Amino acid sequence: MQLAIREMTQQATSPRFWAVLLCIVCILTVAAPFSTGERFSTVQLFIYWGGIAVSTNFCSTFILQVVLITLRKAGKSEITARVFSSLAAAFTVAMLVLFINTVILGVDEINWGALALLGISCMLIALAISTIFFIVDDTLEQVKKPEVQASESTSGEEPPESIEASEESSPFYLRLTKSLGNDVISLQAQDHYVDVRTTHGNELILIRLSDAIKELGEKNGIRVHRSWWVTHKHMVEQKKVDGKQYLVLSDGSTAPVSRTYSSEVKAALTQ
Repeated sequence: MQLAIREMTQQATSPRFWAVLLCIVCILTVAAPFSTGERFSTVQLFIYWGGIAVSTNFCSTFILQVVLITLRKAGKSEITARVFSSLAAAFTVAMLVLFINTVILGVDEINWGALALLGISCMLIALAISTIFFIVDDTLEQVKKPEVQASESTSGEEPPESIEASEESSPFYLRLTKSLGNDVISLQAQDHYVDVRTTHGNELILIRLSDAIKELGEKNGIRVHRSWWVTHKHMVEQKKVDGKQYLVLSDGSTAPVSRTYSSEVKAALTQ
């Protein structure tokens, strides 16, 4: 919930977001799809599509983030989390547009044929937008990796992951509130944020997982999942639950272990 609200706030305070949204609304006003040009004047079209664009964007963003993060925490695969979060966002958009058209504006009659047609159209559009969102997010992540590597190679300095980070030297601990201390148990990626769990609690901070690992020192822990990193000293045992592998940590919490990292986790536990 907290992360979803932060994502919406980030959008709401971004001039680029509003500029893009304005362009989309202008295009929809001129194109007047779904026979809206026959129902509204130009000014009414702009207000109508502006209201639809703003309301559906923030509602779908909220639902998308909440469902996505919930499924990731439940240990579901990335593709499963993305598919179901996209479907939930698409359904929300469809219901919201139906509500606006039928209840608030009264421009559509409430009959099964009209509801089905409008619902399918809204869900297809919302699914397409969700897919674009994930593609852009993955592309930005891939672009950043070579940039970071290039900056490290040209700087002539030893990369952060080859340095044994300490509580005194790592800048990572400056990001945490003092009450959480410096004894990090695990890191969990949640889009642009990382959920940091220590022996005194947990906190969301704005940083990419790869950057957080470098600041802490990669030798201090191990990647157990695409979205998870844990410190060596807090690893207890690896166990299987309902056919899925999990790593039990010192505070009793668990982290999912993907097949990609399973052998590395077993090796780390035997050391």
